[in-house]
Amino acid sequence: MIKKSLSIVLAALLTLSCMSAMLFTASAETYSPAGTGISSLSQITDLTGKYYLTADIGSASALSSAQVPSGFTGTLDGKDTSGTVHTIYTSVPVFVQLGEGATVKNLILDGAITKTLTASAATTFYLGALAESTATDANEGIICLENITNNVDITFSVNTSTKKATINVGGLIGAVQCVINAKNCVNNGALKMTGLTADASSGLYFGGLVGVVQNITSTARSQYVDCSNNGDITCDFTFEDRWLLVSGMIGYNKAAVSFVDCENNGDITVTDHGAGTSEIQTGKVAGFVSYNNTTAACEYINCINTGNLSGARAIGGISSFDLAPGIVKGCVNKGNISVTDEGKSGKNYALGGGIIAYPLYSNTVASNSLIFEDCVNQGNITVDATHGSQWLGGIAGYTACTAGTFAFVRCGNAGSVSVGAVSTWGGKLGGIFGLQSGGTAVKVNFAGCYNSGTVSGPAQVGGIAGQLYGISRFVSCVNAGTVTYTAGVQHGNFSGIVGHISKTTDTKINNCINKGTVSSTKGHVAGIVGAGNENTVISHCENAGTLERTGETPYAISIETAWLDGSNTIQPAVQENCHDRTGDNTGDTTVSLDFMGVQRSIATEGEETFSLRFVTEITDIQNYLSTGVMVYLTQSGAADVKYTVENTDTVYTQIGANVNGVNTAYPETVKEDTYYSALTVTNISVEGTYSFIVIPYTVDLDNNYAYADAYTVTVVDGGTPTCTAIVPASN
Repeated sequence: MIKKSLSIVLAALLTLSCMSAMLFTASAETYSPAGTGISSLSQITDLTGKYYLTADIGSASALSSAQVPSGFTGTLDGKDTSGTVHTIYTSVPVFVQLGEGATVKNLILDGAITKTLTASAATTFYLGALAESTATDANEGIICLENITNNVDITFSVNTSTKKATINVGGLIGAVQCVINAKNCVNNGALKMTGLTADASSGLYFGGLVGVVQNITSTARSQYVDCSNNGDITCDFTFEDRWLLVSGMIGYNKAAVSFVDCENNGDITVTDHGAGTSEIQTGKVAGFVSYNNTTAACEYINCINTGNLSGARAIGGISSFDLAPGIVKGCVNKGNISVTDEGKSGKNYALGGGIIAYPLYSNTVASNSLIFEDCVNQGNITVDATHGSQWLGGIAGYTACTAGTFAFVRCGNAGSVSVGAVSTWGGKLGGIFGLQSGGTAVKVNFAGCYNSGTVSGPAQVGGIAGQLYGISRFVSCVNAGTVTYTAGVQHGNFSGIVGHISKTTDTKINNCINKGTVSSTKGHVAGIVGAGNENTVISHCENAGTLERTGETPYAISIETAWLDGSNTIQPAVQENCHDRTGDNTGDTTVSLDFMGVQRSIATEGEETFSLRFVTEITDIQNYLSTGVMVYLTQSGAADVKYTVENTDTVYTQIGANVNGVNTAYPETVKEDTYYSALTVTNISVEGTYSFIVIPYTVDLDNNYAYADAYTVTVVDGGTPTCTAIVPASN
């Protein structure tokens, strides 16, 4: 039985023409490249032909300046018959323009490219170590890139006389204009851009792999699998209201794209010396896509950013401005994000998100949705701004879309989210989501989310969300981080779950708990909701954290009297079966999973067994009616998964691929402070990648449930199981 991980499955969906070009034999001794062996690029005389390198081209001390002419649609393989992968040492892009259907694979690029643009008239410029650009997709052909490593450093400068220039620079390709499938492509080269630009109609698009993706009419989705950027990117410009879009993968994207198992490890630093005042121009920075300007569905699956990102007014660990619906699953940001507006009074916002800074930013389609699933932010997110508003979130920063649905499922934040300077308009910050302000028809759902990081700001601040205007739902969310007020000219609402629910917004908050400290010298302080309304229903929630409000008594759950929202008098939220354990964290539960105790076996064809051994530690167990551990099984890509749990007769069935987490198993009740348990899950019916979410729970003497930190066990492609805490244990 052949098992396939998620990345392998997605790679298998590439077109037949691409795959046939990509396949090669692993054994060096038996490798048989197609076509004609060459030792010089000048030997490529047939632009539709197949070629492979028999030797390196150029050297470290004598860089090649040869280029393959425009329109190459053939194959270039850098691996020879002995299995040696050759290097092209170059001072110019290897290809002028790659044509539709071209394949380039098994190639190393090295050297340095230095370019100065001095044009005084309007111009468009492309630059990349592999190619300046690709052809447009007139025939809907696909370019395939595989196993390409770029070590070429690119230095680009703009002369002060340049006007109306659109500049596209990528570590591999300046501009992609047809569908591209890239696998195991790596950029190690540094990108350095400097100079003066002075015209509002211009754009500067820089990416570790690709500068810009544009002019694509095909509905097919480009795919990047196992690709990474390790090169640092620095931009030091004097702006005059130009666009600057910088990212580790694609600077400016205008077509459907999928990233699977990709990484950005390069630091990105932007310095803006300009005096421009336009609010929508200037910098956007991201680990993967700076500006994703497409309505086509896109995917980010199991992607990681470890690079530190700084200097722009909108920064996201994965994406900055992102219009596209789709799914963001298993993505992690580990890099620190530092947002700035450099004191320009006309630029009226600064925003950041550990995953996406500005998701679905102008969406008006009600059926569009963006799902964040199993995403984690571990980096610190800060903004040092003296003007405008600041909207920050551990997962997402801000949206002003007027329609659509957001879902945050099992997402966690362990980094600090904070506003560092005095703000004119105040800030909206959340451990998961900062601000949703576009309209009351937008739906925002949080399920099983967790914050352990410090969230601090001057206005609407919550452990999970800052401020919401739409229809929102919170289920089984936990805040264990500190929520606090920072100095500023505004004050607002501060709470463990959500800071401010605006006006008549329909909101339901169920089974959530605050275990963190919430403090402020101004505004409202509460354990669950800083300020809600009569359409806010808070049920089966509790506060166990410390609440501090200078000169005023804080609220354990939410404000309990009518309050003023602008010129509107708002009635307080409805509270049902909620509990106040303010300052009492006894009974907190932690779970650790023994790596050696997670075992996997195949019982019969199509059925598998997993045994999970874990330790539950509970303090003051006498305060609880019962305690135990809840286990969810999810399976990537399957519509229906059936399984049974030892000691039960129930068969749990997953309803659909997008309804992960509905399968719940309860092992026997914990009876001791330290409890060792082996839970066996058998008869799993569908092949693939399995994840088990393990969440300890307690039931107090009033029969109220509370949930502790969640952990994940993942088994992929028959390999060794791995265990990862969604966030660190809180106690």
